[in-house]
Amino acid sequence: MHREHRMLCCADHIISMYAPDKGKPIAERENFYQQLQETLDKISNIDKVIILGDLNARIGQEVIPNIKQKFNESIINENGELLIDFCANNELRINNTFFFHKPQHKFTFNNRRGQRSMIDFIISNRAIMPTQILDVRALTSTNLGTDHSLVLCKLLMETPHKSRKPHKNTIRKQTKSKITRTGFNKI
Repeated sequence: MHREHRMLCCADHIISMYAPDKGKPIAERENFYQQLQETLDKISNIDKVIILGDLNARIGQEVIPNIKQKFNESIINENGELLIDFCANNELRINNTFFFHKPQHKFTFNNRRGQRSMIDFIISNRAIMPTQILDVRALTSTNLGTDHSLVLCKLLMETPHKSRKPHKNTIRKQTKSKITRTGFNKI
């Protein structure tokens, strides 16, 4: 169902997955989200989580604050409703929908019959600030040998704060000053 990876600075957990398509029984699709829920329940709320992959969900254009925006296709299906409910219950953000792009960079699935949709998503939890997600788009110039486009997410990574050491001369001056003061106190 999914693989979990550790990555420095960007996210504590990356969950990559493939969800059952709309042709599968509803029980199988609900079981998928139950397993994903069990995985999320094992992760601390303060950990940064990115969920990505082919979710076979069409989520429509209705704006749901802090969950999704209008920059998506207009169609919604049962898998889309399951995904939206899952994201709402877990305070997850569907990042693809927050960025306006031309259709060629919006749709993640295109087949030879002219059908296209946005079914591959990059989702994050509240530990990743919305300002850290700079862009999410489909890359149509890559030839992957599939009907799906590669999805690019630009993240602003946090850099660990280094403790700044004082300059060598500053340390000497501080040390000399302390010695001198101590010397004066003793005399």
